[in-house]
Amino acid sequence: MAARNADTWRRKASELGKLLKDGGEEEKRMSEALGYLSSLMYPLEGLTTEVIEVLLRQFAEGRCAELSSECTVMLGRLVSNLITYQKASLSSSTQEGLLSVFLSRLTSVRPPTELLYACAALAQAGTTHCQSQDVKTLLESSGTVVNMATTGSVDVQRAALNYISTLCQDKDFKGVSTPQLLELLLSAFLSPTKETDTLLQIKLVFSQLKCLQALLSRSPVLQSSPHLTNLLAVLRAAMTLGLPGQPHTLQAALPLALPVVQSPKIVTPPPPSPKQRPQIIAGPQPRRRQKRAKDQKHTNKIGRSHESSDGEASLGDHVKLRPSVSFGGRGCSWSSSESDVSDSEPAPSQIKVVHGKIRHLAFSCLTAVFKSLDTHTKFSFGLTFLPDGPRPPNSPPSLMTCVLKDPLPKCRGGALSVLFTLLEGSKVYLAPADDRPRPSQAFTPYSVTLGNIVQELHRSLLLAMATESQHNTLTQVVRTLAQLVANCPYHQLSDGYVRRVTVAIERYSTHRDTNVQVACLTCAGAVVSISPLLPEVINWITNEGGSPWILEFCLILLQTQSIRTTSTIEMSIYRRSRLRP
Repeated sequence: MAARNADTWRRKASELGKLLKDGGEEEKRMSEALGYLSSLMYPLEGLTTEVIEVLLRQFAEGRCAELSSECTVMLGRLVSNLITYQKASLSSSTQEGLLSVFLSRLTSVRPPTELLYACAALAQAGTTHCQSQDVKTLLESSGTVVNMATTGSVDVQRAALNYISTLCQDKDFKGVSTPQLLELLLSAFLSPTKETDTLLQIKLVFSQLKCLQALLSRSPVLQSSPHLTNLLAVLRAAMTLGLPGQPHTLQAALPLALPVVQSPKIVTPPPPSPKQRPQIIAGPQPRRRQKRAKDQKHTNKIGRSHESSDGEASLGDHVKLRPSVSFGGRGCSWSSSESDVSDSEPAPSQIKVVHGKIRHLAFSCLTAVFKSLDTHTKFSFGLTFLPDGPRPPNSPPSLMTCVLKDPLPKCRGGALSVLFTLLEGSKVYLAPADDRPRPSQAFTPYSVTLGNIVQELHRSLLLAMATESQHNTLTQVVRTLAQLVANCPYHQLSDGYVRRVTVAIERYSTHRDTNVQVACLTCAGAVVSISPLLPEVINWITNEGGSPWILEFCLILLQTQSIRTTSTIEMSIYRRSRLRP
């Protein structure tokens, strides 16, 4: 069947060549031939690059100047399929000719979607775009491709964004202006869309994030960018898109994220004015008391419903009070939920898949952004992504919301990667953290805020360890916990943190996955390296006056690994001996 399709392809290609030599007068036959070739399922066995080159060279030499819009669209689809799926390698002259044809017809062909995808395929196939002045002109602030990326239908915008992202991946191409494209993407994110279809909305957001990821990989330095605040706000809104209890569109999620990121400086909050103090201290309390006095039973029902629905808060208290027992399991409502999308929305399964891709791209972009910043700016902005206590149901989400509630392992791993990046080099900035009890004050000191963040990070990471079933993600959780332990000032914090960490890593130090064991030993090394040395650490190392169990455990691991290696070698020798005649 494949050989028959290849023979038919050659016959149709020969027919197209004859029609082009005749001047393309028989438009109907040419349209039928191009339509047939562009509709085949590629790749085709037996179809060589030489045959493809012969056909496309005729179009590249200017013989298709009089082609109709329909034939031009089919030619663009054919070129895209041949380069993307057939993996055809075209000469530079053929690429330049086809690129010139497609760029000259962008404004006359409607819709130009297939032409944009063909240009993207040509950009991915070779380096022709590096010397093309036409492409640089189209990417200017008022260029055709830039206008198509912000206006028109969703399909055209996605095709234009795909073309721009492909160009950004070429390090040698100098026609891309990073500040200009960043401003373009942010304006597209923040401007309201006229599209009412949820699936099309999130597909457009996915294309925009993909373009942003390519732009950040090309030039990730955003230290002095005036758009850094808005960029982080957009990514914060995208990282929770589609999670249970979170909005399903970016426009609905942005109002929650935009007001959060405000200043790149770490500043201790000033004391509130006398007019504000009654609102902060005494305002909410009388309302709660009045509500309890009116209907105590109703309040108890609400409290029980919040307890059962907010698994993150209820299980967190369990971790804090009873670290030596199991912290719950995968039966929590937020971890096993498969109904992220309501039945009333169109194509719920497709929406769910695209939501997962958007969240994963958002975490990749966040990691790239934070790695490009200096430590001070990174930690200043990163504080807004960290929780300072169990979140109420309607509060803005944090990174730990994604770690605990995201149903996709790759998204949980992406959130942990962002958290790991934020914690790198944060020892100086976490040094003021203090969560020890103190008398009530008119405002919350900065050191107490840091102490609450450290407390919540310990609670959430230990909870994530207890509920994680994927080995790779569990390894990331333990490594992130080790990074947190290495940067926390435990001598200024309440007792019990180190004990809960050591109980958790002891439980997983005998895990069947070797990477998890190595991560646990890395975390144990971070605990031992705490300076000044804490009594909790000394008791843990010596097993409360006994022998240093951690050394004995390492020796057992080495012996077990040696036995496994010996068994593998013996099994290999046995199999080879069985194969000999």
